[in-house]
Amino acid sequence: MSFNNRSKNIFITALFVILFVPSLIFSQNITLTVGDVSGQTGEKLVPLDITISNLVDTLIGFQLWLQLGGFEIVKFQEGDVPLKYLYDTSSYIMPEWGVHTTSLGGNGRDILITSVGYTLDYNFLIPPQNDELLIRLYLEVVDTFVFPPEDSLARIDMSTEPSWHFSLIKPSGESIGLTYNIYTDTTCYECITWVGETCLEYQRVPRVIGVPIDPSLCDSMYIVLDTTAILDMNYVQINQGSFTLLPTCGYSLATEDYDIYDLVALVDFIFTDGATLTNDEADFTCDCAVDISDLVGFVDFIFTGGVAPSCSTE
Repeated sequence: MSFNNRSKNIFITALFVILFVPSLIFSQNITLTVGDVSGQTGEKLVPLDITISNLVDTLIGFQLWLQLGGFEIVKFQEGDVPLKYLYDTSSYIMPEWGVHTTSLGGNGRDILITSVGYTLDYNFLIPPQNDELLIRLYLEVVDTFVFPPEDSLARIDMSTEPSWHFSLIKPSGESIGLTYNIYTDTTCYECITWVGETCLEYQRVPRVIGVPIDPSLCDSMYIVLDTTAILDMNYVQINQGSFTLLPTCGYSLATEDYDIYDLVALVDFIFTDGATLTNDEADFTCDCAVDISDLVGFVDFIFTGGVAPSCSTE
């Protein structure tokens, strides 16, 4: 086998990337994705999936904390036990693991999921996983609104702060994807009782977050090196989710009050750009739209004794 110079250069470059730049290949080894879901007012048990893609790490447990924006329209579905929130055991990726769900706020606007396997049973989550279901939670849409919501979209955010309940655990107990920042922690003291050149009593100088300490204000200082854990987003990727409130579908007014005048208004809306009609007023077919199919249904209902508008499936 022979190589020309150009082929040799390409081969050597590729070999260098494979051997010495593994981060280019294995960056973002774990990806957690919170689903984008939707539901209508009053809907219960809206499934919310959290999926995982994992290239190389074996897991024995995790802790995830999800928080809802737009809390006036949706919350996590509560279980029978107070502060116990529902998840789907049949779809859980590791059914042998113990799972505990709770709301730190106690109102269903957040959910803390803690799940741990048993190392003696060797029931580890072995890679690889490719966008597989990690756990399925359930949301509950509110029944009524005191005031119409300003936004139909609610964010579903997974915390990425290790100090705020995010961890992926190896069988060794080590947390996955963490890196540590070393910083100087300085405590400043001023003397409040002097006797000559000797201080008999110190008091701590209050520290303002984000404002560096002025050493000239300190009669004594205590300096230590400390560390803080942060999630390495080059190793672990989090895709946040959302909930979208869908418009209410189906005619919901009294059918005995629907008459020829309502039918004329519907014709005017469809064919002559008349006054707008809502789904409550004109959605005969319960498809969340007002169109010609609804007109056909109402004509049949009024003139031929056809079925009344109803979204019931019974």
